[in-house]
Amino acid sequence: VQPYVGDTMPYYEDGTYYIYYLKDGGDSYNHSVYLATTSDFLSYKEFPEPVLEASRNGGQDSWIGTGSLVKFNNKYLFFYTGHADSSVSGYKEKIMIAEGDTPFSFTKKAGWSITPPSELNQKNDFRDPQAYYDEKSNKIILTVTASKNNAARILKYSLTPDLTEINYEGIIFTD
Repeated sequence: VQPYVGDTMPYYEDGTYYIYYLKDGGDSYNHSVYLATTSDFLSYKEFPEPVLEASRNGGQDSWIGTGSLVKFNNKYLFFYTGHADSSVSGYKEKIMIAEGDTPFSFTKKAGWSITPPSELNQKNDFRDPQAYYDEKSNKIILTVTASKNNAARILKYSLTPDLTEINYEGIIFTD
C-alpha cells in the first residue's frame, strides 16, 4: 500500500529543519507522526519509525491529528490532536501532549488534555494546536481551531511551562 503524507508540522533548531508529518497507509497506524529532517531542502533524512504513534488500544488518540512542537528548558513538547474512533470519552477531539528529551521520540503524557470550552457547545471539532513559547510572559501560547455554530474559530490558550495551569483566553478569530 502506498502511504500518503499530509499535515506537515515544521520545527527549526540549530540549522536543522524537522518536518513532522502524518502518514496514512503503509506502515503507519492511524495517522501516526513521522519525521524527516533537512538542512538545505535539497537532501532529506527520513526516519522509518514513527516519533509518535496513535494508540493501538483505542481511546482518545486512536487517531493522531495535526499538532506542533515547542521547546522549553531542554524539553520538547509535542502538542497534537487526539481523535477518538468512538465517543468513549464524550469528545471526538481533544488536545493532547507528548514529551521528549530529543526531537526524535516522544512519550505521551497520560491524563493530560484540553477539551473544547463549554461556550462552543460542541464536542467534535477541536484540533490543530499551534504552540510557541513567549519569553516575555513565560507562558506557552497555544492556538486551537474549533467550530461554533458551524463557523470556524481560532481559540487562544496560555499555559505555564510545567503544564499545570491552562488558561482559556477566548476566541481570537472567526471566519
